[in-house]
Amino acid sequence: MAHRLPEFKGYTVDRRLREFRRMVFAEMPEFIPFQSEKGRELTAEMRKRPCRFCHHQKGRDEHKASGNEDCRCSCNH
Repeated sequence: MAHRLPEFKGYTVDRRLREFRRMVFAEMPEFIPFQSEKGRELTAEMRKRPCRFCHHQKGRDEHKASGNEDCRCSCNH
């Protein structure tokens, strides 16, 4: 069964391959590894978003640090 990968700022986020990808018709594909400078910047911005499962308003890092025991979502916090 196929599933759709998440998107962020026009990039497809592939956690398995650890890269951001952008494919635009008639252009060369763009691949940004998570460990590159731009990849680290995008990852930091992405982690500041509210939790997509429980919609907690703090960024994911702050949510994890707050020790929210009631949250049962699967967004690694």
